[in-house]
This record gives sequence, C-alpha cells and structure tokens, in this order.
Amino acid sequence: MTSQPTALQATRSASSNTAQHDNVPSQSQDNDGSPNTNLSSQFTKGAANDSSQNLAPSADDEIKTDLLAQTIHKLSTLEQQISHQTALHGSSAPETQEILYDLSLKYQSKGQWEKAEQIQRGIIEARKQTLGGTHIDTLRSIHDLAPILSGLGQDDVCENLQLEVLATRERVLGALHVDTIESIEQLAIYYQNEQRWENATPLYERVLEANAAVYGSDEVATLESSNNLARAFLLQGRVQEAWQVQDNAYKKSLAKYGLDHDCTQDGIAGLAQIANAQGDKTKARKLQQALLNYHVAKHGRDHPWTVECAEDMDKLSEQV
Repeated sequence: MTSQPTALQATRSASSNTAQHDNVPSQSQDNDGSPNTNLSSQFTKGAANDSSQNLAPSADDEIKTDLLAQTIHKLSTLEQQISHQTALHGSSAPETQEILYDLSLKYQSKGQWEKAEQIQRGIIEARKQTLGGTHIDTLRSIHDLAPILSGLGQDDVCENLQLEVLATRERVLGALHVDTIESIEQLAIYYQNEQRWENATPLYERVLEANAAVYGSDEVATLESSNNLARAFLLQGRVQEAWQVQDNAYKKSLAKYGLDHDCTQDGIAGLAQIANAQGDKTKARKLQQALLNYHVAKHGRDHPWTVECAEDMDKLSEQV
C-alpha cells in the first residue's frame, strides 16, 4: 500500500501478503491443480535462548549506535555543503536548494519536523521569489511540505495544502501531467489513512483513469494504480469489486510481463488477500503458496519478504 502508513506514504502493494488466483501458473502442480512446491515448512530465525545475563552491548545496540553516528555525520556534511554552496552561489541558487531539500529529508527521517518545516518553507519562499508561485519546481516544493505538516499533526492544514496544490497543478499543468496525478494519488492516500472512503475511492479511480490515458492500460504505473484501487475496495469490505479490479490487473501483468515480474506477483498477493476475505481459504492458500515459491526462488528462504510470506502462509493454515 503491516502498520498503517503515514498520511502521505504510498501504500505498497503486498507482494508478501496473503492469497493467490486459480489461473496462477507454477513450475509443477499436483493432480488437483495446486502447486507442488516441495518446500520445507520450517523458516526459523536463529535466536539463541541464553538464560545468562549479558551486560555487554548487543549487536542491535551497536547497529543502532552506528546508524545514529552515520546520520549525525550526514547532517553535518549537508550543513557544510549548504554553507559552501551559499557562499559560492547564494541561498536561492538551485544547487543550494537541492542540498537544503536533502537536509529537510534527513530531519524528517529523524522525526525533527519543526526543523524540516523551517527548511522547507525557506525553499518555497526562495523558489517563489526566483521562479514564481506557479512554477513546476515551486509547486513541487509546496507539495513536499505536506508530509511535514502531517508529521506535525496539522491534518487540516495538510489537507488544504494538498487541495490547493492539486487545483493549481490541474490549472497550470493539466489533468494528465505526472505531477497532477501524483497530487491526486497523495491526496487519496491521505484520505485512506483517515478512512474517508467517500473521498479516497474516487481519487484512486481518477489516478487509474489518468495513468491508463497517459501510459496505457497494461503499463506498470497503471497496474499499480489498479492494485491500489483494489486494496481500497478490500479495506471497505467491497470484496467483489476488489476481486474484479485486482484480477483484471493481474491478468494484464501476466500477459505482458510474465509470472516472474514483481507487478504480477503483487497482483497475486492482492488476490490472495481478497480470496481470504471472501472466505475461500483453499484458493487463498494456493495463491499464497505460489507467491511463497516466487520469493524463495528469487530472494532465498531467509529474506525478510520470504519469511513474512511464509508467516502469512502459516496463518492461512491455522484458519482451516
């Protein structure tokens, strides 16, 4: 599209979630048509059970400390680069603005929303002065302020900002410009996270229609839009509509890209979830098994996606 995504994160399609489709091909099948995987049912995580207390720093602690040190170093480096670029080109130069944006992203990743907001608003003002309020780069900077406002908990301001950017992009760039479509999708995700389905669903439908018009009905961007719409239907309990949209996207992806393409596997994962929601556990397990085969073959048994997929398979088995 797992934890609920933040207000402005794109929902990742669940290539490691439940269920598969009757038409899913596999390397080999049993007589009843179900995939024959010959996979071990054990996906163990090597965790030692040591009752003795160890006061030394754990490996996780060392990793976290190392990551923190890296982040601090990157922030210091970016701040030095900003000072250097400002001295050379001025604070409004594109080179300086790009580094400022990188610094804003770093602060966002650390949850330092106030610092990120201050930097982002500075970028917006600089671009308004040099490029104008409706320039494509200015609008992108305003668009990038939305996740910061969401992080600050300013939901109403965040929503209004997105609506304003969308309206301006439609007027200046056109309804089918990639930036306009991005605004529509981001707003749909925002409404989905608020469970405002009457607002979210029509926007997902608009994104799908726009991508189909721009790229074609079987391109990856369009198929991903279909996956997102199907997911929205599923979350509302509209399982028949969800299956129809997801199955259509899966078949198009299979025909154009083949079974081993990530987009096709994302479609299978979506179908598995929907089949499970419909109460068809047999179909859901069949789809999930094919998905598990894919992840084992591509990533190996110890990859996090494979492990998560195997855990989903175990959950389906427990529901029998």
